[in-house]
Amino acid sequence: MTMITNHDENSWQGTEFERYGEGVRTFATFIFTAYGVPMLYSGQEVGLNKRLKFFSKDTIDWADPKQFQPFYKKLVPFMRTIRRCGAENMVECLQG
Repeated sequence: MTMITNHDENSWQGTEFERYGEGVRTFATFIFTAYGVPMLYSGQEVGLNKRLKFFSKDTIDWADPKQFQPFYKKLVPFMRTIRRCGAENMVECLQG
């Protein structure tokens, strides 16, 4: 499994936006198109930019102001296409 954040990282090291800045979508694309099974953690699919409380219940705003849901909805089929094509046929597969 591959990920750019998880509940430990979010709580102790900062949100993905604190750690990667404007590169969040770039890192997500890498994780989805590289090896392994990509994982999304609580709120990541809506661009949650707040550190979650680790030892107590916390809420997630599902409003998606940064429009991450449409991003991930495009990224999942893209990942499937890349994995179906294989590295040797990547350019031809993505063009056609």
